[in-house]
Amino acid sequence: MHLGLLKSDEHWKHTLDEAALSQALHRLRHLFAVMLANFQVTDPKALWDEHKENFASDVLWQFRQMSSNSQLDYDDRVFNKCLLLLQETLLSLSSRQLSEFGLPQPEPESTAVQRPVAQQYNIEQLRAYVQENEPKLTIEQFAVYNKIMGSVNQAQGRLFFLDAPGGTGKTFLTNLILSNVCSTEIIVFAVASCGMAATMLQGGKPTHSTFKLPLNLHQQEKPVCSIKKGSKMAKMLQECVLIVWDECTMSNKKVVEAVDCTLRDLTGKDVAMGGITFLFSGDFRQTLPVIAKGMQADEVQACLKMLHIWLLVRTLRLHTNMRVHLQGHAEAGHFAELLLHVGDGKLPRRDGTNEIELPTDFGKVKVHIILDKSVDARA
Repeated sequence: MHLGLLKSDEHWKHTLDEAALSQALHRLRHLFAVMLANFQVTDPKALWDEHKENFASDVLWQFRQMSSNSQLDYDDRVFNKCLLLLQETLLSLSSRQLSEFGLPQPEPESTAVQRPVAQQYNIEQLRAYVQENEPKLTIEQFAVYNKIMGSVNQAQGRLFFLDAPGGTGKTFLTNLILSNVCSTEIIVFAVASCGMAATMLQGGKPTHSTFKLPLNLHQQEKPVCSIKKGSKMAKMLQECVLIVWDECTMSNKKVVEAVDCTLRDLTGKDVAMGGITFLFSGDFRQTLPVIAKGMQADEVQACLKMLHIWLLVRTLRLHTNMRVHLQGHAEAGHFAELLLHVGDGKLPRRDGTNEIELPTDFGKVKVHIILDKSVDARA
């Protein structure tokens, strides 16, 4: 205390100096926001004044690109834009304003759209994609499509589960729904319980990182997401009209409970999922939640069908195998039917065990399909 070590910002100054040499400029602003949100900085204004050109360097480059003027120098517009970006980051971390730290409060940009945007898409391309692919939907796909779009367009906030075994065109249908909603410049979220499934969706991301779910949620009685009110993510969820959650069947019900609790809190609506239209999708015949050292009863208890809001979920089904429908592939249809029999528990079991008897031609059918697909690929 007597040496002034606790009152000096010298170590913060050195940290920013070092980061400016190695970090991307937006990361430098993020670092400054972290300092403000989590540590006691004695004089934030002095740090801003000393490093503001580093904070705003990428903003200056953007202004030069937009104006086609490489001689443009730092001015109030550049620093105001930088402060707006810094304010956005600070709100996401602590829900506090720059003025609370003695920093200049930025003026809102008059030409900017004053609403958060989840993703940036080419609207014309999306509309062309929807117009081209809507006629390709089968009758049952079109029925599902209309029910979900009706809930979105009329702000009904309904909950759906799309029961779609492999090969029934679930991904195609889901992406068409996402493209249609995004083409109206409305905020949507597409998430999946695993990263690979997320890459198949339009703008898809993993569920845990999107909703900032706690890593130890299985140990919490009432888990919630780490999304603060006033943050950018909170504002996007408040304006969101549709959330698609693919491969949800492998998620623990506590994950959905955490999202439900968070959305109710952020939207201020004490209704399921905060009144946002929700489309769950997956196949309960596949992998269910895995419970470490758990018994079968524990897995059943963790299943989504044990959710307190599951009674509100309307199940929609896809049955038609598209390879059979489009190509007349009889072997693929037989194999898909065998898989459904396995998932539905219709195959006979061996005496005294839980093991099932697979048909003798099961493996042959699978190999035949793979060979056919390789021939098609070479053609």
